[in-house]
Amino acid sequence: MMNRDVYWVWLQSALGYGANIEKVKNSLDAKEFYSQSSYEQGFFPRRREKLMDKDLSAAEKILTECEQSGFKVITYESAEYPKSFRELSNPPLVVYMSGEADLNDKVMIGIVGARKASKYSVNVVSQLSASLAKGGFTIVSGGALGVDSAAHTGAILAGGKTVAVLGCGLGYDYLKSNKNLRESISKNGALISEFPPLYPPGVSTFPIRNRLIASLSLGVVVAEASMRSGSLITAACASEQGRDIFAIPGGIYNESFQGVNKLLKDGAKAVYSVDDIVNEYYKKFPDRIDPDKAHNNDITFASDVYEAVKSVQVKKHEQSLDIDFSPDNYPENLSAKAQLVYDSMEFGEIQVNDICIKTSLPLNEVLSELTMLELEDYVESLPGKRYKQKR
Repeated sequence: MMNRDVYWVWLQSALGYGANIEKVKNSLDAKEFYSQSSYEQGFFPRRREKLMDKDLSAAEKILTECEQSGFKVITYESAEYPKSFRELSNPPLVVYMSGEADLNDKVMIGIVGARKASKYSVNVVSQLSASLAKGGFTIVSGGALGVDSAAHTGAILAGGKTVAVLGCGLGYDYLKSNKNLRESISKNGALISEFPPLYPPGVSTFPIRNRLIASLSLGVVVAEASMRSGSLITAACASEQGRDIFAIPGGIYNESFQGVNKLLKDGAKAVYSVDDIVNEYYKKFPDRIDPDKAHNNDITFASDVYEAVKSVQVKKHEQSLDIDFSPDNYPENLSAKAQLVYDSMEFGEIQVNDICIKTSLPLNEVLSELTMLELEDYVESLPGKRYKQKR
């Protein structure tokens, strides 16, 4: 009898990563989907075409790769599948894991921010993460350079748990300089991804994964983010999901903190000490959160963390493939949704329905963002309801 996991892997690939399945998720059964002879409701023509391809060889190969690499496969019907993901309109149907972590842990905090982080941010984040970890929180971040690395490292050195949600497959050779950190994360928590083991990172994969960082977390802390930072997408996901948004204040004239300061202006909770987070939750989770332990953080490693993070960041000939919202590559001052729509055209011309699939946004919102982008001369409309970027 064939393992049911293969049908979930097949279905996730057919529907697309980050696809909106709100209309069908409550009655979702991958094997039953596989057995259907037609798919008329709730899917675009291109998606129906993929669903009609019943070849399971690619899915079987993915499961073999997972077995060989020791990656755990958690499907939508697994007991270990995060309950918070089920609340999403676009939940991952399969989650791959390296390491061990309870993805249904209710006491998780997300920490995200700049890849090219300042010494100030690395020091603050590493100490904050260590204090939160000592106090009982699991730290969630994206496994990237800068703030992400400081967040994971702080938790690990404090003897706590941390989870990295990757924007590529667990087996993809991404960010070689962070290999040691990823190995430490898998020994002190877990690396997870909705992408198959050898799936490469790309501009669209990071916004897709950001919703999962938000979904796992009680709240998301943003540290050092410009107005074009991908961290603002995570904050937007957190807001849409009803999560708390925290922000670490920075210089009002420093461009690297303008995104953070805007979050504060829009109502995010300012973080001046670990108390600003602990006090939000310890009464709700008194059996898990210990304010005294969070206060008694005797770890004095901030400068060491900064030097380690800095040494990784400045290695020559090794560039991060994470989102780079630099002026040379991206238009300025776009909303999180507009960025998603713009990024969906990274590989050239794309049809409106495919933008909906790729961004998981409804048609009316995609059309609205496209109109704005076209008026601002960032994109160009083409015959057949197709669009492309105007560099």
